[in-house]
Amino acid sequence: MSPKPLSAVLKKLIRRLYLNDFPCGNGPWRPTKDDPDGIEKESIDDLLYLLRCPQSPWRHEDVSWSPQASELRELAVLEPSRLNTDFIHNYFTTLIIRGRDGRRGPGPYLQQSLGGTPGLHLGQVAEKAKASF
Repeated sequence: MSPKPLSAVLKKLIRRLYLNDFPCGNGPWRPTKDDPDGIEKESIDDLLYLLRCPQSPWRHEDVSWSPQASELRELAVLEPSRLNTDFIHNYFTTLIIRGRDGRRGPGPYLQQSLGGTPGLHLGQVAEKAKASF
């Protein structure tokens, strides 16, 4: 199997965060100022609870690839209007690349360290990656 370009892997990981799907994003489940009385919507606190609760089907376990992944999902509940492609790409500061065996894989990008965590600084590949998105 041939290696996948980093931009394709990152695009897939971001898509798996489901930033526009319940409970994130600007869906009809969100309360708005224009809601008629009597129409019940989920509160922001309830939506955040669904992201954080260990028993929730909307809690993602597979966010070990970046410390910012869970934070971005919460931001998609709190302020979904801020999320656009440039914002999302600039939000990530660390990307942890793991091999198939689950260990951190070797490679020149992993030589970059942010706060002691081996990872890939997206600023180094932002121009190449953005072209692929």
